[in-house]
Amino acid sequence: MAHPDIVLQYAELRRSRRGGNWLWIIPKCSLCKERHMHGGGAASDDPRHLLSDRVPHCRNVPKDVKVWLIEDPEFHGLRLRHEEVMELAMAMHARWVRQLEERMAQCAAELRRRGVPVPDLEGISVI
Repeated sequence: MAHPDIVLQYAELRRSRRGGNWLWIIPKCSLCKERHMHGGGAASDDPRHLLSDRVPHCRNVPKDVKVWLIEDPEFHGLRLRHEEVMELAMAMHARWVRQLEERMAQCAAELRRRGVPVPDLEGISVI
């Protein structure tokens, strides 16, 4: 059985009206051009754990398509073969790691500027 294609959908993180839950909002679906909402978990949970493969909310979605929620609008609407998904996930992870390492260096520099002793971060991995 062939794996379905995966369509990446950009989703924005919002709080529910009552504030008890996270919501992932797709402002404009690349499949049907409508707005969709997906649950993001309880307010105490990390909603990013619910990014990835989700059930499409569109009417008349081809059976050979799955939706994958992402936070990066650059890839919205990209349709991938199953084999391409891991390659893209690794690239997105590497980009996230670089951003995190840059932020750690900025924080360390600011702490040093304030006279707070900071251990040397050289060689420390965020993975």
